[in-house]
Amino acid sequence: MSNDTLVLNMSIETSLTRLIKLVLFATPLGPSLLCSIYIMICFVSESKLRRHNNHVMIAIIIIDFIELIFDLTAITLPYLHTGRVYNLSVCLYWVTGNYALQGIAAWLMAWASIDRYLLIFHHRLRTTFIRHDLPLASICIFIVSWYTTITLTHPCSENWFDDTKFLCGGPCFNSSAIITTMDWILIVLTPALLIILVNSFLLGRVLFQKCRCHSGVRRRLLTWRKTRKLLIQLLSIIFTFLITQVPLVILSLVQISFAPDFLADISLIWLYYMPYLIYIVTPFVYIVTTKDCRTHICRRSRRIEAMATVPLHRQEHSNTYHRNIIPRMALPLNNSSYPQGQSVR
Repeated sequence: MSNDTLVLNMSIETSLTRLIKLVLFATPLGPSLLCSIYIMICFVSESKLRRHNNHVMIAIIIIDFIELIFDLTAITLPYLHTGRVYNLSVCLYWVTGNYALQGIAAWLMAWASIDRYLLIFHHRLRTTFIRHDLPLASICIFIVSWYTTITLTHPCSENWFDDTKFLCGGPCFNSSAIITTMDWILIVLTPALLIILVNSFLLGRVLFQKCRCHSGVRRRLLTWRKTRKLLIQLLSIIFTFLITQVPLVILSLVQISFAPDFLADISLIWLYYMPYLIYIVTPFVYIVTTKDCRTHICRRSRRIEAMATVPLHRQEHSNTYHRNIIPRMALPLNNSSYPQGQSVR
């Protein structure tokens, strides 16, 4: 999203375009947040999901959840509703947090592609903290440090932020063309290229290995079912990322290299908002492509059904018990109620 076009006049933004985006984001937001919370519950309760090879996917879900709560829900939706940022004091937090979280999400996607490749074709590598978790921590620390540094070294001039613009008009370092270009290459272009190249190579190698299996070659045979599940999960999430990021990368490349105003209206009104769709859709995709989450739902539903049927059985047993003891309780308490000469015994 680092681009000089953010500071262009946004008179092209109308109440209708804001309303369309407000409905588009607000409608699936609630179910998406519930899915994210459910995934985190599954991660805590399911031992299979706590394995090291799932940590990168869980990290992506957590980053998306933070972005939806503290960016989309707290600031962006109210901005779309009113057309203004409710307080200029949140502008620095909004733009810095937005850039940092999007950068972390992009690099986590890139690392997920590399990690899945190693998991499929180099599964004999030891599952360790250094291999799986250290890269995740390094990505987060690097991105946060990067934006902290360029934000502190490029303080905002007076009246830089505009409360009528998305992200208040962009970060203060947009005034430096060199820093803006470096930020775009490092945070936007590089992870996107890594995702495309690694996943293309991964998919090609998987298909090649599958053809070798069908042709009778058994050397280094892949377990196709396991590979297919890992591949479907990764490519489904990556596809939702690329379908919005690739047009933005191409458009930004054209604007930086040739024409700064090329399709600026489309980018300002629509493309800069599209990453929110990634964060909303990703939890749904993860649940659909993760068997452990689906089986957790099935087990929960069976447990609820079993708990619901227990009181019914107890009630039936209680009714039977009362039917058996009521005739005895209905007997007279003394012998006076019986005809003369008869007794209870």
